[in-house]
Amino acid sequence: MAFYHIIFRVWFALTVLVAIIIMWLQGQLVYRLSSAPLLDKQRRCKSFVRLAFRGILLFNPWIRISYDDAQWQPFRDAKAASGRGSVVIINHTSFMDAIIYTAMCPADVLPHCCTLAKKELFHLPLFGTTMRLCGHLPVPFVGKEEGNFAVDRAAMESTLRLAGTHSNAST
Repeated sequence: MAFYHIIFRVWFALTVLVAIIIMWLQGQLVYRLSSAPLLDKQRRCKSFVRLAFRGILLFNPWIRISYDDAQWQPFRDAKAASGRGSVVIINHTSFMDAIIYTAMCPADVLPHCCTLAKKELFHLPLFGTTMRLCGHLPVPFVGKEEGNFAVDRAAMESTLRLAGTHSNAST
């Protein structure tokens, strides 16, 4: 592997680490200093996470992303018609998919979404706390082997109730 590949990987890891620390700090500030309702605090956290993830892409110029903002119009129309939040399930193939989704999701869309994520992510230092502060929901997979997507049904029912509460919340 060429030396510059190692430099790029280390630089990327450092920018992700800095972004996670910034997200965690701002989440702590929002929750400790704001008297806003819980849903508003979660929306503010999601907006800051979006900016932090955009920072990762900004400071790693070798990562290029292009997309059409018009793809979000059906979501905007549905949200305007129903006035409800959304639960997002990202079928992803890499760690970058969640960062890219969050970074590229429009500012008027992301605060009204929550995502389902693997329960173990909520145990990661700083990142897990940030996910909880944003109101994301854990999926309790029981299988540890690759390709096993079995879930703890009782715990998943609780998660789905929370997802229903979020999707029924007024935006």
